Amino acid sequence: MLEIEKSIPSPTPETTQKLEAEQKTLEEKIKDLEGKMTEFLPCPIALCPHNYKFKAVKRPADPVIRPAKFTAKAAKNNNSKTVSDFVFPKKTIKNAPTQKKDEVVTNNTFAALNTAQADAEDVSPPQYKIKPIFMKVIDSYNLILQELHRSHPTATNTFTKGYIKIEAQSADDHRDITNYLTSKNLQYYVIEPPSNRPLKLVIKGLPADIDPEDIKNDLISKGIKIEKIAQLKKFTTKTPLPIFMIEVTHGVRSRIVEISDFIDKHAPDIFLIQETNLRPEHSFKIPNYTCYRNDRIHPAPGRGGTVVLIKNCISHYHVPTPPLLLTGVEATLIMLTPIDHDPILIGSTYIPPYNDYFKNLGAALDSIFNLNDITILVGDFNAKHTSWGCPYSDTRGNRLYRYIVNNNIDVFAPSTPTRFGTASATIIDYALIKNLNWPCTIDSISELSSDHNPVKLHFPRTAKFELPPPQLNTTWSIFTNTLANTENCFLPKASSTQEIESQVRDLTSEILTAHDTASKPATHSELPFVQGELKQLFKERNKARKLWQFTRHPQHKTELNRLQNTIKRKVFHYRQKVWEDHLTSLDTEDGSLWGTAKAFRKKAAPISALNGPNGTALSDTNKTDIIANSLESQFKLNDIQNPHKDEIITNIVDAYLTTNTNNTDSLPPALPSELFITVKRWRAFGEKPARFVREEARLRFRESALLL
Repeated sequence: MLEIEKSIPSPTPETTQKLEAEQKTLEEKIKDLEGKMTEFLPCPIALCPHNYKFKAVKRPADPVIRPAKFTAKAAKNNNSKTVSDFVFPKKTIKNAPTQKKDEVVTNNTFAALNTAQADAEDVSPPQYKIKPIFMKVIDSYNLILQELHRSHPTATNTFTKGYIKIEAQSADDHRDITNYLTSKNLQYYVIEPPSNRPLKLVIKGLPADIDPEDIKNDLISKGIKIEKIAQLKKFTTKTPLPIFMIEVTHGVRSRIVEISDFIDKHAPDIFLIQETNLRPEHSFKIPNYTCYRNDRIHPAPGRGGTVVLIKNCISHYHVPTPPLLLTGVEATLIMLTPIDHDPILIGSTYIPPYNDYFKNLGAALDSIFNLNDITILVGDFNAKHTSWGCPYSDTRGNRLYRYIVNNNIDVFAPSTPTRFGTASATIIDYALIKNLNWPCTIDSISELSSDHNPVKLHFPRTAKFELPPPQLNTTWSIFTNTLANTENCFLPKASSTQEIESQVRDLTSEILTAHDTASKPATHSELPFVQGELKQLFKERNKARKLWQFTRHPQHKTELNRLQNTIKRKVFHYRQKVWEDHLTSLDTEDGSLWGTAKAFRKKAAPISALNGPNGTALSDTNKTDIIANSLESQFKLNDIQNPHKDEIITNIVDAYLTTNTNNTDSLPPALPSELFITVKRWRAFGEKPARFVREEARLRFRESALLL
């Protein structure tokens, strides 16, 4: 085809380039197939030109005339001069033993130069593996493959188990192919990277009759977050096997898109999270919210943990958490500071489901409730009791119930379950409120992909918490033109109080009317965090979750899992698209490219140790002493004593008092009765008569003497 195209008088450049690319692709495939053929048996054809390479150098041709026979002389020690046809055989040379030479060791003065190359860090970037695309086979699959071959000739297609495996050569080709399949509404899937998949583990060696819930509770008590646990069964007889498969979640960071969408939808003032599974080096931020968190460092780092998200516009401050680590209680605390109300302590609390942690539960909760009179603790307490709606009471629930009864604490729990297990549903997420008499409602919301439902604690709005008036955008030019009409251009005249009040009322009404005419409510142009198809999938997932929690039918559970898996794939592509859009929007002129590059190059600064006069502080007691001494030295009064200056000031004052005394005053001090009489005379006359001028001067001098 390429030769035919070139033979045309006016060949098309685009067609020629496309044919050349196809020819190059076919040649590469031929070489690849030839390389694979060499791995099989030798070619049965002798001297096959494809498998046998002929040497370019030819051997010399034999002479035309050859001697009849070769003659050789006898050895030198043979005295006979007769020529014999006998040829002595050649003797092989013996291998002479080689003597090993000892190397002379010398010092290399330039040996230090080799360390730079030997210790050089390998900075070769890791190769990114392109994930294959699996497209479901349909009736018109050949047309789809032809279109993909025309647009991406380097992509390879392989049929496997009802799907066509498409392998792209680059990330750009992979993105173009997925976009094309999405635009055609074709069913396909891409294998998720290991970072986004749940970690699947298998436990062997346990008895087959053990309850999977016991294994799950034991692992959770050790600080391991379990998403799902299942016992494998034999396929033929359906008998349980001593093999248990568990799925370990990756924590709250993998659900950042769902959390952002939930916050964007419900707009909570305060958002509390438990079991975040975050480490100190992990970043967790939500726009327009201030984040306070306590990550678990001991005994299982990267597990547990609590977070408090609060709106930036709410007045508050962070409260350090009391030392609850030894008792097993995890909490993050903040203090609300309303203008017209007492401070309110709010905490996100998590207690692992381990009975030993509840032995000192009273001391742990007392350390929190003693921080403030009004306290609200919300979280996962892992304690069940019939008094707040659980089907039965356990040991942890009985201990917590005795504590709240003895300390006059109110429990607010939703009427529906908050945690759904494999074959159970219970209420372990609720609120503990002390010394707060406001009415409130608490509900369990069937959203998000966790095994715990979000719990909404709502305090109805009262006069103390009235929202500010809506923001308005006023066009002041329209406001000015409305007031500057002919009806208002006159000088008001009023002769009575009623007329003044009426004119002031009319002017106020005209100003307010003009302001309403020129103003309109401010609309926020920010789009929701998640929208389009992904938002619709969230709604369908929440609806399916409610249906399964109500019916517990396996088919409804299957539908919920299908929607959840679809959401995970969509979320991955959505986050990838958001990141690509961010990279595309970077510009060198506005400094966005420099800021992003700086953020990538910036390394997390390690927290330095506290160094005191006795060395580095390691225990909590030493750290507390060092901080207390530092604060004491910062907030004490400055030493402003200066004996030399004090002596100079004292001498100056003594000299002034010695030279300037009031003992030479000949006038006696004025009496109080004289002052009263003089004041009465001034009030009686209203003006000062001439005869009182001299007396006034004399009394003023006496007043000064009296005051001194």
